[in-house]
Amino acid sequence: MKAVAAVAMVAVGCVAIGALSSCGGASERVTTAKRLDFNRDIRPILSENCFRCHGPDAETRKAGLRLDLPGPAYGVLPKMPGHHAIVPGKPDQSEVVRRITSTDPDYRMPHRLAPLSAAQISTLEAWIRQGAPYEKQWSLVPPKEYAP
Repeated sequence: MKAVAAVAMVAVGCVAIGALSSCGGASERVTTAKRLDFNRDIRPILSENCFRCHGPDAETRKAGLRLDLPGPAYGVLPKMPGHHAIVPGKPDQSEVVRRITSTDPDYRMPHRLAPLSAAQISTLEAWIRQGAPYEKQWSLVPPKEYAP
């Protein structure tokens, strides 16, 4: 009972001080106004949660799906004709979004692991809405000089 009261007090306090984002609320959702950077915002989410089964290692790859390269990620899913993992500009048509937001534990990804946070899901949805642009690994991109 004390734990419930403490959680309620924290929630009320977050709303009262307008700090909902630091408490894991709706303001964690990423809007399309913020231009996302693949290497900074997206690659870490995919690396931590998806590449284990859908990355560059052919030996551990599941369902024939690669999410580390745009071609295979945008292409027709090998085991689901007519479906695409990522449909640039259309998160509602992207199988990735259906899977990461599913409440069915047999369908939800990452499979048999902790679900993505609301902020991670929102970030991936916003990235797809922005066209799901991939970028080369940062270490393979020549450095740029910026004017001060």
